Amino acid sequence: VDNGAPEGNSANASTPPVYNSNIEITAPDMELQMPEYTVPVPNDIYRCFVLPTNLTIDMFMTGLEIVPGNVGIVHHVLVYADNSNVPAQLDANDPNPGYTSFGGTGSNNSVLIGGWVPGQAAVFYPQNFGVKLNAGTNIIIQVHYPSGTLGEKDSTKLLFKLSNASPGMRELNMNPILNHGNSLNNGPLVIPANEVKTFYSSFTSPIKGTLMAVGPHMHLIGKSIKAFAVTPANDTIKLINIPKWDFHWQGSYFFKQPVIIPAGSTVYGEAVYDNTSNNPFNPNNPPQQVTVGESTTDEMMLIYFTYTIYQQGDENVVIDTNSKKYYNDCDFSNIVTSNAEVVYENIWSNIFPNPAKNILNITSSNAEIIAINLFDNTGKLIFTDASQKNHIQINTENFQSGIYYVELKTANGITKKKVFIE
Repeated sequence: VDNGAPEGNSANASTPPVYNSNIEITAPDMELQMPEYTVPVPNDIYRCFVLPTNLTIDMFMTGLEIVPGNVGIVHHVLVYADNSNVPAQLDANDPNPGYTSFGGTGSNNSVLIGGWVPGQAAVFYPQNFGVKLNAGTNIIIQVHYPSGTLGEKDSTKLLFKLSNASPGMRELNMNPILNHGNSLNNGPLVIPANEVKTFYSSFTSPIKGTLMAVGPHMHLIGKSIKAFAVTPANDTIKLINIPKWDFHWQGSYFFKQPVIIPAGSTVYGEAVYDNTSNNPFNPNNPPQQVTVGESTTDEMMLIYFTYTIYQQGDENVVIDTNSKKYYNDCDFSNIVTSNAEVVYENIWSNIFPNPAKNILNITSSNAEIIAINLFDNTGKLIFTDASQKNHIQINTENFQSGIYYVELKTANGITKKKVFIE
């Protein structure tokens, strides 16, 4: 380093790897490309671009490849279908290509249909399965350009494989069913400096579902993430386990064959974050508290599910002949079911109403309440009470609407519960 890193003996150098960057969908049925955009700010920016499909009839997307125009500056891409004129109007109101929008497209009609992160290849669905695109729909892509990309140019394009909306086609959905918002059990997602912290999320499925793929997403201080389901018969279905999270290599992971999730099953997510100096990817030195946010230096806990309603015979569909068999090849040896049950167990005798409007009542019959703390979704302490009563009432009339977390301290321990305040 002191000498300017002079090259050693070149004869001892290994052969450089050759990366295949060839486009996979070489004959797309539809190709859409955003206009060239120059990043105008030095900080993170989320930019949406409206791409009309000009479809005259309903079609199904059976394959999608997202090709960043400048792979060095594209942090990620989210692809939405939208049948309204809201994104087009937002675009028209901005003199530059596209419009800036954090968290989504700015339209309540936008439906997520795909995405790209570093490592993501083209996605192909099994025969007779696809994502429905209505006639005349617009495709909206939200591109995240991280800090440090000022003056760089990008023109990302999308390549589609399409199929007619024949009677046998099955519609697929893609949603972050496990997330750091309404499914987080021990939130808010706040990782203090110099701590390793684990978060849990859960969702109970009201339908019998056919699961095609899962796609976990975290940022730089993520260390590991897994997802599994527990059926009403108390059987565990292992879905995905990434013991060494790599922010720079993500994707949607397809099963060899669909995973059938019985109705009433609870899907669990478990994510570990290392916000210490032992994490070489920690963006802060020294470590700083990290909370939920859109920037790379913030954090997220998302697990996307690609699924449809179950039909007889779905378990026999072959998705990917090269992928691992989900329940044999993923190592779940470190799942501790008893700990998960403790985390998700509802030990509260009552918390009502939920959602709350003016008053939130908290009672405990298991043990005397030592203290009650109420946090907002950013981890800020909003209310505290240490009167050691078994019934506490909180006036929420002047609180902002959103997700809050009640922390209950009793002689039996500490637990948290999520509440909604309107």
